[in-house]
Amino acid sequence: MASRTTAAPDPARRLAALGDLDLTSLSPTIARVERLARMHCGLESAVVFADADGVWRMDAPEDWDHAADPSITFAGVALTQPDLLWVEDARADARFNAHPYVTGPRGLRFYAGAPIQLADRRIGVMAVAGTEPRAFDADLAVFIQDLADIVANECAQHRTLRDLAEMKDQAAAALDDAKRSERRLQLALDIGELRAWEMDFSREELIEAGAQRALNTTYEEFSANVWRDIHPEDLPACKAAWKAHLEGGPIFRQTHRSLLENGDAAWTFTACEAVRDDRGQIVRVLGVMRDIDKQKRAEIELVKAKEEAEAANRAKSEFLANMSHEIRTPLNGVMGVAGALGRTELSPSQAEMVGLIETSAQTLEALLTDILDLARIEAGRLEIRPETFDVATSVNACAALFQANAESKGLKLSVEIQPHARGAYEGDAPRLRQILSNLLGNAVKFTAAGEVKLTVRGKRDETTTHLEFEVADTGIGFDEATRQRLFGRFQQADGSITRKYGGTGLGLAISRSLAEAMDGELSAASTPGEGSVFTLAIELPRHTGAVEMWGEHEAAAETDLTAMRVLLAEDHPTNRRVVELILGAAGVNLVSVENGLEAVDMASRTGFDLILMDMQMPVMDGLTAIRAIRRNEARLGRRRTPIYTLTANAMPEHAQASHQAGADGHVTKPITAEGLLKVVEQVSSALEREDDQAVRAAS
Repeated sequence: MASRTTAAPDPARRLAALGDLDLTSLSPTIARVERLARMHCGLESAVVFADADGVWRMDAPEDWDHAADPSITFAGVALTQPDLLWVEDARADARFNAHPYVTGPRGLRFYAGAPIQLADRRIGVMAVAGTEPRAFDADLAVFIQDLADIVANECAQHRTLRDLAEMKDQAAAALDDAKRSERRLQLALDIGELRAWEMDFSREELIEAGAQRALNTTYEEFSANVWRDIHPEDLPACKAAWKAHLEGGPIFRQTHRSLLENGDAAWTFTACEAVRDDRGQIVRVLGVMRDIDKQKRAEIELVKAKEEAEAANRAKSEFLANMSHEIRTPLNGVMGVAGALGRTELSPSQAEMVGLIETSAQTLEALLTDILDLARIEAGRLEIRPETFDVATSVNACAALFQANAESKGLKLSVEIQPHARGAYEGDAPRLRQILSNLLGNAVKFTAAGEVKLTVRGKRDETTTHLEFEVADTGIGFDEATRQRLFGRFQQADGSITRKYGGTGLGLAISRSLAEAMDGELSAASTPGEGSVFTLAIELPRHTGAVEMWGEHEAAAETDLTAMRVLLAEDHPTNRRVVELILGAAGVNLVSVENGLEAVDMASRTGFDLILMDMQMPVMDGLTAIRAIRRNEARLGRRRTPIYTLTANAMPEHAQASHQAGADGHVTKPITAEGLLKVVEQVSSALEREDDQAVRAAS
């Protein structure tokens, strides 16, 4: 058989072919085994390695160092034998008689080879060979097999040592990974200000790691009473949460107070989970804790501060309401008496003085209203009450209020309502008029010459319209710095503005708050000396159908009130006298009482066309009296008497309380002769319509 003609494998290929054997480390041992064989047998000896690619020797003479097909080599055949291969005479053995080592110059005749057997495979043969035939020698056969076993053991030992070295390297790498993971975990715990702990029942260990306070306990103490550090007031909630977790609920998460060694308590957040084995038994409890004492105490202080601020705000609102009542009561006397006096015959100078009194009182009332609006805004009690209104009617009515003042200054006051803006809408018309009145009032006040123009534009969507109310003037204007602070409270362009034009600087702040409450926006643009433009942008739903026009009956003719019987319940002498003067001059038949109880008694004994009821009175307050009167009417089957509260309580909740008690209207002090007579005239007209309907029904 011919040998391969390919080049001998290099050491790297041999190493790869033999898998995990380190031939370099094995070379000294193999060389000693081969020398021992030669010395003992006097024959050529070699350790031959083999795999599927071929066979080779590491340290043989050059002509032995080559690979060959294992199936046609002595070593390849020896590897297939269950025991040692003994060839007495290769020339007489059909398997090898054509082999080059037999027929060639080497003249090989004898061969014996024992497999080198590892635990999982055979890797080669321990072989001896000679040029003379040799009969089987049992001792030599055992010797050769022993040498093969020595090589096998050495290979196995080297592989074991290498495996151990690799395992050591892997263990070192795993340990390094574990240390890195531990450092990352420790960093995460430190950053998160967390402390992790584990209660291991099988090992009877309590392990802790991380930041914050330690548990300051042992496994024995902790397992005996896990609740010992929980504040008694927080214990029920913690036990309930843990029970829910054990019954299959979510992970235990609780914020509680932990008792410290010094007797204090610190707020703590704890989360933990029970770990069960295959039998469902709890073997470990994993948990994390976080010291949230500073945050929790800050939160408690914040809540406390919020409650105190709300209480202070309520106290301020109550104070303002009481102040309003106390101020409006004497102001009612001033305005009422001035109004009544203005209806008498006066000389020109007297009429001028009465006019000054009325103007000053109206200014004081406007200031009081601004302060109350501001209080409602700050208290979050500003209510937006949508109603159906006609935009043209409301806008024209607002402009009409300032027409006389504009004409007295020689100003042109005009209103333009573009077609797409006209129509009826759902919105808070009184609040809208309040904003427009403030803008128009400012425009007229700060314009010395030229014009003031109110323009209303509209851009329609499917069901709503984007309305834009623009008030432009040719007044004093203002710069950008002033614009930035113009909508702040108590803000005007500068101190000289306040001195020259008056005002508190609350109007624009209130107007912007009203606009925002209606989901709108109020903005301004101006150039000093050239005028200003204020724009209110708001989106409102359109209304279809008939709409009662606000202010359309204001010019109605005066009504004869001499047949009206009115009951007045008012404890304050000045206020009583004001109403008496106003209604007496109109010929109204007025009966006055001083408290609610007297009003209930008087209403039960005789009929009245209208009852004017103060809310705050001694003996019985007005709301209680109204409810009593309504009960008596229902019990006796009497006609419902119109009742209007006539009070200095100007907050919206007071009007709502009056309505809930059974009142038909709410009139805020200070009252004017015009305002009070308007209410009486409206009631009189309503009664006349009822009488006409009754007559027609009877006929």
